[in-house]
Amino acid sequence: MEIEHWSHQHPLALGSYAAVEDDGPTSRPESGKSDQEAPPKCYGCDQSITGQFYACESCNFHLHKPCADLPSDQLRHPYHPPHALTLRVAWRQHNCTFCHSPILGFNYCCDSCKFYLDSRCASVHSTIKYEDRGHLYFLRENEPNTIFHCNMCNDYGGDTHLFQCVVPSCFKSFHFHCAPLPFPKVIKSECHFHPVTYVKSYLQHWHDDQYCDACENPRNPKLPVYYCAECDFAAHISCTVKEVLPSILEEYEKDAKVREDLTKDARLQRIDRRISDARYEEKRLAAELEKIAARLEVLRENRAEYISSTSPELAESSTSAPPSAQ
Repeated sequence: MEIEHWSHQHPLALGSYAAVEDDGPTSRPESGKSDQEAPPKCYGCDQSITGQFYACESCNFHLHKPCADLPSDQLRHPYHPPHALTLRVAWRQHNCTFCHSPILGFNYCCDSCKFYLDSRCASVHSTIKYEDRGHLYFLRENEPNTIFHCNMCNDYGGDTHLFQCVVPSCFKSFHFHCAPLPFPKVIKSECHFHPVTYVKSYLQHWHDDQYCDACENPRNPKLPVYYCAECDFAAHISCTVKEVLPSILEEYEKDAKVREDLTKDARLQRIDRRISDARYEEKRLAAELEKIAARLEVLRENRAEYISSTSPELAESSTSAPPSAQ
């Protein structure tokens, strides 16, 4: 089977690249090549060829079948609701807006917004999202060997999932457990047969390594977990609340809408500004008072030293402080 594809000038033939098994190499029936050779890279995503692919062997050109099947016309994508995205080829000119990785190969872009999605993020997208104060956050997995900066706790990496803002030129991302969501204090989850309680951190002292008892992946003992004391069960926040996460996000968005509506109230805005001004004045006066108290203490010390040096008898009979002002 052959196809014509916009990314290459020659017809592309369908083939398959079988995985190497433990008992030795397998072969690709369509090409007859051994899997002992290093697999070629896909032109569309720069990842090694696996499974079905299209190829022009004379040009050493290869495309994963999913990359070849990407729509070449404009794409409407939930990560960028305002505009349709156009399929292009890029080689490190841009980073993916969602995963922040350099784009190598196909990408969907909106040039007017400077929004770019690599082929993988464009084809497999998250459905868990919420909006807050002009930001649109989507849930994504924190991939191994990647480091991201959490804008909530100011730390790097950690946790199994994170929320990523997809607004162009906004690079906000934060740990799942750092999200300002109303996580329940106690919850009954499918991952455990007892109710579990939210705790800020938990260290299993008799284990060298700390693991999530739900997903069995490593966890940081300094981070929050849901915990069952009876069973010594500890699980990531994201693993525990995944069944009820849509309702948690819905509750947060409703509260956020109320807060947004309140900020639009003109009278309330004036009151808030006056409160802000009063707080500023309070801080300014507190700082002035602190300076006056320091000067007063120095003056008292100077007075005591002067009396002690000029008239010892008076120093013994005199009070330690001058008369207060009437």
